[in-house]
Amino acid sequence: MITLSEFFLAVTGNEILPYQARFGSSPFTTTLLKAPTGLGKTETVLIPWLHAIATGTSAPRRLAFTLPRRNLTEQVADVVRKRLERAELKDKVDVLELMGGRSDNRETPSPDRHTILVGTQDVLLSRAVNRGYARNPFRWPIDFALLNNDCLWVFEVDR
Repeated sequence: MITLSEFFLAVTGNEILPYQARFGSSPFTTTLLKAPTGLGKTETVLIPWLHAIATGTSAPRRLAFTLPRRNLTEQVADVVRKRLERAELKDKVDVLELMGGRSDNRETPSPDRHTILVGTQDVLLSRAVNRGYARNPFRWPIDFALLNNDCLWVFEVDR
């Protein structure tokens, strides 16, 4: 079985950093990750999740990246798609980019598929509390259930 370090190198092209390896040893627990811009926070969370899927290890069904701004949402979604391609998991993992005005807002994640949700705080948090910003009210309970069950949340905050 491929180790996390080997998988990280294969998918990102970079050696895993010590803080990333520490996070990767227990990736599905509540963690505060404080690192400067450009040091690989997205990969720190994403790669262990993908590694778990690739190796058949238990992992949350959904991964929700909750971001404060549209431009960050677009950047993270781009990184996620590139890493999925390199990991050869595009057929196993869906990616939805959720923010006002996006066609992905009309999509509903399948409960039985691994899905990465990359969205702005207003969209994801409103759906998680059953209010469904940019969503038909009849779909609110579905989004509520999918975001509150078997979902690993990642929050990025502006300082």
